Amino acid sequence: MKILVRSEKSTRWEAADAVTPKAEVELQNLLIESPFLIPIEEMRDGVSPLVFAVGEFALPGSGATDILAFSADGDIAIMECKLAANPESRRKVIGQILEYASFLW
Repeated sequence: MKILVRSEKSTRWEAADAVTPKAEVELQNLLIESPFLIPIEEMRDGVSPLVFAVGEFALPGSGATDILAFSADGDIAIMECKLAANPESRRKVIGQILEYASFLW
C-alpha cells in the first residue's frame, strides 16, 4: 500500500517515500487529520481502518500520548510520533506506549 501525503504549502499529493516530515509535530498533525493513512488493517486481521484521531490525549498520571485513534468498530490505537533522526531508543518508545496503555485501561 502506498501512502500519499500533502504538505500545508502544496496542493499536490506525493508518495510518502518522497516526502520527509521536518518535525515530529508535522507527522503528528498529518496523522490526526488523516488517521486512515496508518494501514492498520494490514497489520492485524479483522481490524477496520482508523477513522478518528485526537492529538495530545492526556492520561492522568502518565502525560499525554501524541495520538489516540479509533476505528469505526471501536478499536483503539495509541501512537507516539518519532522521526528516524530522533535519538530515543525503540525500547524507550515501546515502554512509553505500554505506560500510556496501562493508564488508559
